[in-house]
Amino acid sequence: MKNFILIYYEREKLTDFEVVNHRRYNKDKPKDFRLNIHRQMVTLSESRIHELYPKAEIHLITDKKYDFPGITEHVFEDMDREHTSKLLIYGLLDEPAMYLDSDVILVRPFDKEHLTDCAPINPYSLNHRGTFNWNKKKLPYYSASVIYIPEPSKQMQEDIIKVHTDEFLYVKGSKGAGSDKPHPLTSTNDEFSMSLFIHQNEWKPTLSKDVNVGRIRVNREGGFPRILTCQSVHYSGPKHLYEPELAKIRQHQSKKVAKFL
Repeated sequence: MKNFILIYYEREKLTDFEVVNHRRYNKDKPKDFRLNIHRQMVTLSESRIHELYPKAEIHLITDKKYDFPGITEHVFEDMDREHTSKLLIYGLLDEPAMYLDSDVILVRPFDKEHLTDCAPINPYSLNHRGTFNWNKKKLPYYSASVIYIPEPSKQMQEDIIKVHTDEFLYVKGSKGAGSDKPHPLTSTNDEFSMSLFIHQNEWKPTLSKDVNVGRIRVNREGGFPRILTCQSVHYSGPKHLYEPELAKIRQHQSKKVAKFL
């Protein structure tokens, strides 16, 4: 894997969703913990990616210049400082790329099977909701935390942004007429537009039970030992576990390597 894409921007306050997550999983931490940890996770992501892929190019979509070491920054001063900033990943480069949320830890490199027979947009797992309703149909609702883009293009980016603008950005009237009022649930969500775009193109993403495993789910599947069997783990809720568990992963893997030296 040659190219990885991350996103970073600064906000002054948490979103409502982040406030709920903070109360549930990080209640012993100050409120500014969730705001401050994002920058730290970008740095940790860079170091982890380069441990597993020393020659990889890491690209950062960002709202201004931050000078993160080991990262090529692509500045979009007028970008959405929301999840919809991910809509920029589909045309950022002209060669295959892997997008990662900065709170995703790579436990091991991607397997060959993860990178073959993939859809042009390939998320590896469903959102925890599984499906969403669109035009009286239930469609697969994919997670946008780890996405492989084998053939990115500006046209693909424009098309998926159009899907978001037409279907999810604004509140629709009782007869389907549009308005200029942002939809409170979908206007800042990138996963609905990605999922609908995949459906419209009749693509079948290659899903995996070991890629983008939710850290919340890990406890139900065996705790830390389960992490060691994953390819990647997503710390969307308990962010306070991100740094110490990355250290534990590194320690375990270094001991495993030392046995064969």
